Amino acid sequence: MKIKDLILKTEKVNWQELEDLQPINLKNNYHSEKTKQSIIKNGFARAIYVWEDSKGSKKIIDGHCRKDLLIELKNDGYEVPDKLNCTFLDLPNKKAAVKYLLQVFNQKTNPINESNLDIWLDDIEINLDDIEIKIDELHIDITEEIEPEEIKEDKDLSDTLKSKYILEIECESEAEQEILYNRFLQEKLKVKILSL
Repeated sequence: MKIKDLILKTEKVNWQELEDLQPINLKNNYHSEKTKQSIIKNGFARAIYVWEDSKGSKKIIDGHCRKDLLIELKNDGYEVPDKLNCTFLDLPNKKAAVKYLLQVFNQKTNPINESNLDIWLDDIEINLDDIEIKIDELHIDITEEIEPEEIKEDKDLSDTLKSKYILEIECESEAEQEILYNRFLQEKLKVKILSL
């Protein structure tokens, strides 16, 4: 089996003209403040990944949060360059772009909100079977929000809560994280890495 190189090029483009492929509420963005502080302190160091459609529109595959944060920073008075590096991916169509957005670029950071995923896929008329993805392959946010009006003192919530348990482990290094990850995989446990 041959490994594909999907990177066409990396070049500076006007980041403000990039269009979002995903809706703003697709992911639960738990790390935006840390990312914002990192950009302020260290500068813009990670290229935005894009797919250019047949009409020439540049759609963001990875970097939606960074683009939104750059807009915030610009509005707050920070000087942000007009052009920043973008890495262009060789993807044949929108289905492939959605597949890579979900399967490649959403594995370690902000989890996907499952109900918003369903709404978005309905809107763009794509289902996971079309792009050969199973829901359990995605980094889905397993915390379930309960609307305030649903909560009553006498109500038994056991039916509304998922029977999943989360273990959070703080690692001192990426190497330690990798060792623990591999050990849990060997134990046949379902493991996801969240970089905070």
